Amino acid sequence: MKIGVIGAGIIGRSIAYHLGKAGAQVTVFDIGEPGNGVSSTSFACLNAFGQAEADLPFRLDAIKYHSMIARDVGSERHLHTTGTLRLASFGNAAAKLEQHAKTLCKYGSQVEFISPAAAGRLEPSIRTESAAEVVLVPEEGWVHAGALCRALIDLSTKRFAVRYRRERVQGLERL
Repeated sequence: MKIGVIGAGIIGRSIAYHLGKAGAQVTVFDIGEPGNGVSSTSFACLNAFGQAEADLPFRLDAIKYHSMIARDVGSERHLHTTGTLRLASFGNAAAKLEQHAKTLCKYGSQVEFISPAAAGRLEPSIRTESAAEVVLVPEEGWVHAGALCRALIDLSTKRFAVRYRRERVQGLERL
């Protein structure tokens, strides 16, 4: 089977990688550098905290997928699951933070309530003394999307029948 994928971001490269792994002949078309478009901004942050509940399963799956694909292609150095800190002062902000934490836990995510002093030791450059609630989400972080995309391209083209072409797609025709 021959398949064309338009876009060499994390989604296009992942599709090409998995299709190539399954035995398809894949050509990826992109005019730009792999992973330097939308992927470098929207998929670079691996977070779910505070997002709409309807989006949580997708976001949590994306975090797990990035970890899996980084291990699969040997590019763990591009994945930075350093965790995120969320701080709130008193009142509605603290209640909202607690609600977001409970919602995330409901979907199986690890969330830790820590003291403001502990948060200050983790991240000395932020002021934590006015925080009433502090949440650490260890699985969140970021990915160097461009580097991960390049690793996917390199591995896909070496192991499978996947090609990458730097050209603009002008249109599509049904054959």
